[in-house]
Amino acid sequence: MLGRVTFRQLFHKFFVWILSKINGKKFKSGQAKLPEVTDKEVSAMTTRTESHIGALLQKEAVEGATMESGEPMKPILLIDLDHTLIHSTNNLQDHPMSDSIFTIPGRMVKIRPYCQEFLETMSKLYEMHVTTLSSRTYALTIVEHLDPEGRFFSGRVISRDEFGSRKKKHVYFTRLFPESLPFAAILDNRSDVWDEMENVVQLSSYRYFRKQGQADEDQSLKHMARVLTEVHDTFQSHFQATGEHLDMRDVIGAYRRKVLEGVKVVVSAEAPWVTKGASIYAKKIACEVLRRFGAEVQDTMDQDTSVIVELWDRKRRVPGTPVVWSSWLDAVSSDWEIPDYGKHLLSY
Repeated sequence: MLGRVTFRQLFHKFFVWILSKINGKKFKSGQAKLPEVTDKEVSAMTTRTESHIGALLQKEAVEGATMESGEPMKPILLIDLDHTLIHSTNNLQDHPMSDSIFTIPGRMVKIRPYCQEFLETMSKLYEMHVTTLSSRTYALTIVEHLDPEGRFFSGRVISRDEFGSRKKKHVYFTRLFPESLPFAAILDNRSDVWDEMENVVQLSSYRYFRKQGQADEDQSLKHMARVLTEVHDTFQSHFQATGEHLDMRDVIGAYRRKVLEGVKVVVSAEAPWVTKGASIYAKKIACEVLRRFGAEVQDTMDQDTSVIVELWDRKRRVPGTPVVWSSWLDAVSSDWEIPDYGKHLLSY
């Protein structure tokens, strides 16, 4: 748990460092140790950041006033673009057009269902930032369509140009803004680019064009709005009660583990046509997901087993115990709630 003063320090160290590099002067920041970066990194980052310094300094002043008033702060929400809010393709062949499809040079873009409502809702609860491993030019073009009035993101876009990587996002934040992560929720279809951090709310990947329009039925952002609203309420209510902010990594981690709390699961990963190596690997991944969502994974079935998750054999039958297809586990991961057995059920 971190004290309230941390919020005021969140951007303070960063500004001292940036202003020092821009003005060629030394600034003191108490006893805080400023990030160590190369001159090349400083040059690249100051160029991209100078236009935002005024706005962020104003934000720091507002945060300071808010903290002094004793009111809870808006937590941060870092939101991915591709496969999270949109899906794009460079295949410009004819596709059914709709209000949620637009084109940019060389690409066609589909906005994920419920995106506008999601952003409207989250903007009241969080300070939102776009984080993407795509180029800055591409990201700004997409954001211009999603947020033409700048009400949601206000130019807060961090791209691979800033990350300095096409593969990882967490390094940038843990190196330059280590104190910001406890106050940030992260929405992304990939948790690996964040090094599997606890405050990542991972949702299913949105692929519209590959599914030829079937993804219009996608409901993921509705589920994520529910999850992130509850996370926000927990974060803020704790502050109201104690005067201190919880660590978002603890809040989101606890929320995730409650999804399958009390559920005892056996994973079946053997079939005659499956190699031993493939079976072991598939079972390992499934068990990791189940444990992250709070399930108790059993090696063998007993009278207390809640459900059997079958990874290979759709003909699996176990009298008296529900057997579900692996799609049930996918639904747990994408919806962050226990799905009805329904269409996933193989036998009971």
